[in-house]
Amino acid sequence: MRYPDAKLIIFAKTPELGKVKTRLIPLLGEQGALDFHVASLRLALEQRVAMHLSSVVLYLQGEAPQWLSTLCGQLNVDIAQQRGEGLGERMLHAATEQLSLASRIVLSGTDCLTLSGQRFSAIYETLGVNDAAIIGADDGGYVALGLAQVSTELFTRFSFGNDQVYKKTIHAMRALDWRFAELDKTWDVDRPEDIRRLGLDSLPQGESDWYAAIKTLDQRALY
Repeated sequence: MRYPDAKLIIFAKTPELGKVKTRLIPLLGEQGALDFHVASLRLALEQRVAMHLSSVVLYLQGEAPQWLSTLCGQLNVDIAQQRGEGLGERMLHAATEQLSLASRIVLSGTDCLTLSGQRFSAIYETLGVNDAAIIGADDGGYVALGLAQVSTELFTRFSFGNDQVYKKTIHAMRALDWRFAELDKTWDVDRPEDIRRLGLDSLPQGESDWYAAIKTLDQRALY
């Protein structure tokens, strides 16, 4: 692995009908939203392991279904439980836990299809001279956060799930007097308009079709 002292953390909810990708339900329906979630989770695991950058840990909110446990076993991905009341608290727990085992970590989700090996490498490289690195999202959040140290200020002093998260995270890092890098922003798939942004000719039907569709998208066209 290129960065054996690092950990790549993937955050995800366990796949449950009606409880994942809820903002996509008006367009896709509950089953369609679940199918997209499963496909993007599976693809994120496979692609990030194939990058051979660092070990990968899946932090799951909820119990892993058998197929996911089997997949993670095949990919040599550890599964850990998210712990905490809100997203910020759960991310803080994961970051603290993994930074006790590694010198640098990257927190990411499964919804951003433009998180290439090049983007992750850029985070790891800049963490060699910075305390943190961040890739913002067009909706005001962020899709990846790299850390060489951790502070509660980044996770528990403001709420998540809104268009102020990136701005408030940057403010927190400045208040901590951290050295940090802001890398090129991108976008993730959270809302119906994001599905349309993928440029698919028609909506896939079923998890396998979603997996095939997003796997074969031209990554260069997604930037």
